[in-house]
Amino acid sequence: RVHGVDGITSSRFPQEVYVNIDDIKRRAKASLPEIVLSTGPVPLPSPVHRNFALHRPCWSSGCFYSSPNEWITLATHCVTNGTEGSRWSGARDANGACWIAVDLGCDVDVDKIRINFEGAYALQWHVERLVPETSKSVNGVLEGTWEEVGNFRGSPGWVDTPALSFKTRQVKIVCDRPYFSGGGFSCWDIEVYGSASAKPLYEYFVTSTAANLSMDNYPIVKILDDVQAAMKKKCYVHSDGPVLGNYYPRGPEEDYDFAIKNCEAVLMLLNSESASSEIVKVDIEAALKYKKPILALRLKGSVPLSWPPPEPISSVFLDKLYIDFSEPAQFGNSLGLLLDALNGKSKS
Repeated sequence: RVHGVDGITSSRFPQEVYVNIDDIKRRAKASLPEIVLSTGPVPLPSPVHRNFALHRPCWSSGCFYSSPNEWITLATHCVTNGTEGSRWSGARDANGACWIAVDLGCDVDVDKIRINFEGAYALQWHVERLVPETSKSVNGVLEGTWEEVGNFRGSPGWVDTPALSFKTRQVKIVCDRPYFSGGGFSCWDIEVYGSASAKPLYEYFVTSTAANLSMDNYPIVKILDDVQAAMKKKCYVHSDGPVLGNYYPRGPEEDYDFAIKNCEAVLMLLNSESASSEIVKVDIEAALKYKKPILALRLKGSVPLSWPPPEPISSVFLDKLYIDFSEPAQFGNSLGLLLDALNGKSKS
């Protein structure tokens, strides 16, 4: 990056550039002797204070809903999607516990947590953190020791914790006493405030047309939710329009280049209409530019998708296989293949 003598990144050069430093020094010395160039370490950015739970992946003890359509507005990820009208309807796990956890994307100095409880709230609840010193990646998933950091009382509506002070990447909210005896608890939103110098990462970059992530195709969106829950990693969704009525969070557009450059893999949701999609072509170019692995997910379209797909994207997929999500009855098996591929266990 290009910096001034005060260490601040020049606003004229917001992106990374590659230069011949010797040539720049020669030109600067010849014509602009007052310019000082340094190849030393760049100062870290000042910590940013905000809600680090927004648009981050969640997983939970379970969800309670009676029909597939209800899942759209009652799923785990609804508490961090930044959208009104959707919530998490909590269910107990096999051990009788009801909890929900959020990955913040990087280590955060947490100072406050806010929860917007529904009528089925937690009378008493506590917060746990994943201790950074004990966390390690096991098959791509963070594991470690959970430590309780505070107990609190709940009520319907927004509840703010007193001032907190702990560092973590993952936070878990555990219900100790539900309002409805024997049940779980439910909440509209969870916000985790704190400061961090690092920028949260989006581990998986998802390319899709808005039609593939519409209200009529909710099983595909549930697959992304299942991937985030199983891998405990965030999917950045890059789409050309509204996604599932905005119930499924999209990454901020200004983070697009950062997201695809730093992701672990690019998931391409493809159907017969994808070849003509400008967003698909743009994302393929970026994935090739940054040498990112591309996983093709074949979806059901208005007509069956031939393989490889038609031009102009055909050449990219000539030597690639796809995971077939075109038949809903096979989603379970296909999801297993996808998780194996993301875990590096795929045989092909």
